[in-house]
Amino acid sequence: MLLRCLHAMSFLLLLLLCAANGVLVRSRNARESCELKLKQMHVRAQQFDDSRGQTVHCRGRVTTHYCDGSCRSKMIPSFSTRAGFAKLCRCCFERSSEVVNVWLDHCEAPDGTRVPGRYFQMLEPTSCGCQRCT
Repeated sequence: MLLRCLHAMSFLLLLLLCAANGVLVRSRNARESCELKLKQMHVRAQQFDDSRGQTVHCRGRVTTHYCDGSCRSKMIPSFSTRAGFAKLCRCCFERSSEVVNVWLDHCEAPDGTRVPGRYFQMLEPTSCGCQRCT
């Protein structure tokens, strides 16, 4: 039992020494998994209708792509920062995107009168990846 405790303490000491010298210690489960996924969501939009001379409010459900996942980030000791640590953050972002037209079928004038549905433009990701957080 004593041998196990000494082994565990020496392992912890090694981890602390590595961290103090800026050596990255990674977990085996620290893989990046930023992916393009589909989701159905409720959308609200408004548009000025020239023929009516007023703003029309619309809503509806659309299926759209989004980016989801986890990316590796780290915080390491550093003498060059005031806090004493350098933060290297990575986040799941879109790498590319395109404008798509979505149909919103429930539209109303400001007085509550129902008006025909219409298309709206929306920016949708086409690919995702881990990038430096902004």
